[in-house]
Amino acid sequence: MFFNKWSSEPFDWVWCIAKGVARGLGNERKNLHEIVNLLTIYLGQERQLLRETVVKKAPVH
Repeated sequence: MFFNKWSSEPFDWVWCIAKGVARGLGNERKNLHEIVNLLTIYLGQERQLLRETVVKKAPVH
């Protein structure tokens, strides 16, 4: 998988981008899913795989 050149886990960098953008927009929880969906569509990856990765990494408040 070509993502591995950026990270040991394929979607780490996607998660970091989405989280950073969501924080910048002010409402992290609301925007995070929306941003992840857009990134997933843009990248053409399977949505379920990305969502499962994000759910595992999402901090519990």
